[in-house]
Amino acid sequence: MKGPSWEYHNPKVDNLILELNRRIREQDKKEEELEEKYTLIRQTENRLESLRQKIEQLKNSMQALTPKEETNKMEPATINRYLEMFKNLDPEQISLILDSNTDEEIGLIWASMKEADVAELMAYWATERKDRFKSIKEAFDKASAAQPLNP
Repeated sequence: MKGPSWEYHNPKVDNLILELNRRIREQDKKEEELEEKYTLIRQTENRLESLRQKIEQLKNSMQALTPKEETNKMEPATINRYLEMFKNLDPEQISLILDSNTDEEIGLIWASMKEADVAELMAYWATERKDRFKSIKEAFDKASAAQPLNP
């Protein structure tokens, strides 16, 4: 090592400088990619939030619509066939048959039955079919107001 230090040239230092510059470029590229990904994520989050708000608005508007309940969807002859069929069945068997009907139809059929039979079915549905009992009871009350129960 002869001469001033600024004239000193070490190939290892040059290699280290080149390696450091390469790593800096790689880091800059990674930061840029991360920034792009972050931007895409923010855009996606904004779109999802917008969709969530639209869904919420649709849900609220659907709830605001009053359902057009027609409790008398069944013909009297159909109701009478059910009543005739139910004469010799217990509440569980009757419930299995009625299960495929809408709550309004079941309420209408109940409203056409004798009070004692309806009481047995209500007791069964209140304990065994709790998930539908409330809405069927509401349909029954509505149908009963429109037509008197059979004695």
